Amino acid sequence: MNTSFVTRFAPSPNGYLHLGHAFSALTAYAAAKDAGGLMLLRIDDIDTSRARSQYTGAIYEDLRWLGLHWPSPIRAQSNHLADYDAAAHELRERGLLYPCFCTRKTLRLTARGHYAGTCKALSKSDIERRIAAGEKPAMRLNVQKAFAQVGQQALGYKEAGIYHPLRSEDLDDAVLLRKDIGSSYLLSSVIDDAAQHITHVIRGADIQHMTSLQVLLQALLNVPTPNYQHHRLISGDDQEKLSKSKGAPSLRDARAAGTSPKNIRTALGFQF
Repeated sequence: MNTSFVTRFAPSPNGYLHLGHAFSALTAYAAAKDAGGLMLLRIDDIDTSRARSQYTGAIYEDLRWLGLHWPSPIRAQSNHLADYDAAAHELRERGLLYPCFCTRKTLRLTARGHYAGTCKALSKSDIERRIAAGEKPAMRLNVQKAFAQVGQQALGYKEAGIYHPLRSEDLDDAVLLRKDIGSSYLLSSVIDDAAQHITHVIRGADIQHMTSLQVLLQALLNVPTPNYQHHRLISGDDQEKLSKSKGAPSLRDARAAGTSPKNIRTALGFQF
């Protein structure tokens, strides 16, 4: 096994896998296979309000049916909440997080579509008053302070051999701790990738916008930055990307209809 190439497929168990998930899993698996490396399976079940054990079991079943395999143990985010809390505590102690009380209704954006920093200037007394009144804040990363703390270190990431530098003005003060479930995807995935020694992150183009913020977090937490690859998305008849929330047909439906795993792999462009 080539330990210089370790990737992962990390679905959320909040519904059944569909062709879009199959394409992402097969893309990561094929890349690892070609490199003589390894694909890990990770369960991103941090959103305990939506994650269901029956979907976790279905993920294992569907991926095995597709012909994929992976080593044990499988990392589940719900078993590592303390890791995310510890990282958030470190960032908070360094003065890099601030409370944000904005809701989707009250959220204000700049002309460029970025978060306007509405809660960044709240005084300590304002924060204490709102919390005492029962408001629960999220915690946002202060990007300007974060860049100041990493100093003159050049920040960026590689994709398809091209280096993409980071600029603070391009990044939002993103939510790292959500009001409802704690750690966000941004923070937990950085901790997970470092813990699992992931060298290559292979995922859909719909998540590419998060990459720069994750690279910034990697620098702040002094963990390696993987290589990144963002692949195309699989669309439905409406030309929109397949989505659980929009009722995309599941792999289980395809299997029940008599489709073979080879047919699925071939239709998605894979020959193994």
